[in-house]
Amino acid sequence: PSTTTGRKSTAPRSSYGSARRRGSPWPTPTSSGRSSSRAQSTSTATSRTPWCGSSRGRGSSACAARSGRTTAGCSRPPSTWRTSRSVARSPPLPNWLCRPCLLGHYGGDAIGLWLVLTCMATPQMLLPFIGKTVVDMAEKWVTMADPASGEVEIDVSEWFQIVTEDAITRTAFGRSYEDGKAVFKLQTQLMAFASEAFRKVFIPGYRFLPTKKNTSSWKLDKEIRKNLVTLIGRRQEATDDERLQGCAKDLLGLMINASSNGGRRGQPVSPITVNDIVEECKTFFFAGKQTTSNLLTWTTVVLAMHPEWQERARQEVLEVCGAHDIPCREQLAKLKTLGMILNETLRLYPPAVATVRRAKSDVVLGGYHIPRDTELLIPIMAVHHDARLWGPDATQFNPARFADGVARAAKHPTAFIPFGLGARMCIGQNLALLEAKLTVAIILQRFEFRLSPKYVHAPTVLMLLHPQYGAPVIFRSRSSSQTPDRHV
Repeated sequence: PSTTTGRKSTAPRSSYGSARRRGSPWPTPTSSGRSSSRAQSTSTATSRTPWCGSSRGRGSSACAARSGRTTAGCSRPPSTWRTSRSVARSPPLPNWLCRPCLLGHYGGDAIGLWLVLTCMATPQMLLPFIGKTVVDMAEKWVTMADPASGEVEIDVSEWFQIVTEDAITRTAFGRSYEDGKAVFKLQTQLMAFASEAFRKVFIPGYRFLPTKKNTSSWKLDKEIRKNLVTLIGRRQEATDDERLQGCAKDLLGLMINASSNGGRRGQPVSPITVNDIVEECKTFFFAGKQTTSNLLTWTTVVLAMHPEWQERARQEVLEVCGAHDIPCREQLAKLKTLGMILNETLRLYPPAVATVRRAKSDVVLGGYHIPRDTELLIPIMAVHHDARLWGPDATQFNPARFADGVARAAKHPTAFIPFGLGARMCIGQNLALLEAKLTVAIILQRFEFRLSPKYVHAPTVLMLLHPQYGAPVIFRSRSSSQTPDRHV
């Protein structure tokens, strides 16, 4: 917990790797309000980062930040975040989050699996699910509003998790939605254990000890696996007609079919086992739910901080999509301003603050010799806040920088990497952006909103970047009467 004295407080430290001895790559505000980049230094100590399951390479280093607790009424921009020279070491991700996914069964062909999952998660299939869930959420907010003021205070970080969980469950399990939802609720509990472990000092081997919490975590994991195996067994026993009706229209059905049909284009691959399918379902839930809900949360927060951009986005949505109709795929593609806002939010608040890549061969990078198989930590947050790439306003919210597209937003065409790059970039990128765009558009149609006085701007890292004290936002319905929604 944080300690509070008057108007100042000290938030718990957060980290995503080993400590840097000198400075931090986070831009630090100067007295004039502008930001300057501190010199980066490297640590030669071997570290075990929370973003990978092992620590093979030498020279792994990372950076982290400590968020100063400030009141929300000031709408403090990211440039006012405080940096910390002292960074606590964090444990690696739990084993159940680090197991290899199905990429290995495609002979390392990540693009093959990416194509399969992308084709499965089509807009035609997802839009009705997401749209209905968001509209139901908006209607619930209206009923919760105070009759006198017409306003309601909502912690959006909690509500958006419900929206994304529902969409992901339908995408992953389709007609087995209820069974899948029960499994994912168990996994939510397991993720709570993981988040708690992430805050503690890492002691090698501690996770193998039969402590009370470790035992509870093992039981949850066993129950999740048992339920998924049962669900997979029922789907495998389905008749050909039943498979044609639903099994091949969701992630679970596609993986079951892949386990039966073998490799892509006749290529020989190792068979996909039930254990592989179980692990992939768990990975899909973790990656899809937390990252998308965090994007929606931070987008709502920055729009509440910047009412001028909120109004610009709303006018665009009303002009393109109307005041009540759920936006269709073609309309979402025309929402340029909203797309710029989402990109700027991802730049300032990327869901994953870092990622790890392994050198496939000896290479010279930035004047340093990198031996083959060395694991390199890529500090996404530091890259996104680097004034050398983004200019003197690198820490400011300015969606206009993306007016000419992502490649021209910075001085380097690949400076924007919220989803990674290359063949191993996030396979859920299109799904996340589609879901976020549709959700924010529906909210802008129906509500005006501002930050609650209770809001405290304290981004913190617990596996992913999220608001440490929640995100309370005050919503006011734009119309006292809502006409029926036309679903896509």
